[in-house]
Amino acid sequence: MDIVATKKLTIRRLEREDLGDVVAIDAIAERRPRRAYFERRLDAARHQPGLHAQFAACDEKGLAGYILARILDGEFGRAEHGLRLEAIGVRDDAKGQRVGTRLFDTLCDYGRRHDMADVRTQAAWTNHAMLRWLDAMCFALAPNHVVDCAVAGGEYASARDDPEVIPHGEGPAHETNYGAKPGNDFERLARDEAET
Repeated sequence: MDIVATKKLTIRRLEREDLGDVVAIDAIAERRPRRAYFERRLDAARHQPGLHAQFAACDEKGLAGYILARILDGEFGRAEHGLRLEAIGVRDDAKGQRVGTRLFDTLCDYGRRHDMADVRTQAAWTNHAMLRWLDAMCFALAPNHVVDCAVAGGEYASARDDPEVIPHGEGPAHETNYGAKPGNDFERLARDEAET
């Protein structure tokens, strides 16, 4: 187990017992809890420790921050090993104390010791605080781009692609739907409703 101590901050391996604190720190940043995600990541690291690098930063109050990375081995045709930074978080009252930088330095040291070529990650372009931090950690924009496509997002799906059908005269205000197929005008007269 790697342990580094500097000024009341200890860096150690992230443990399953840290789950609750990790989820709490992340929930503040993401504005929602992602417990299932972190359970999967910590379980994966426990079952395949050689494919994961996960570290915790601890101070006198407990878990001050965490970093989770996965080892890339040949993804997208790459010949060299690398690290994919999956998640990083710092407790609010520990921000500004270089906790994230110390965690990232520990991850990079791990990468150097294990012959990793680089660290890759992704961030939303609107997350300006994260982009500033990535810039400070010497990340550069990769020549490739992440492109998303929803599963089953391209083909026709009637429930999604057909226009909403409202029976004639039964909309929110019983208005006539002039886009609908022509109906029997005498039905409206039989209801004694004025058209609005």
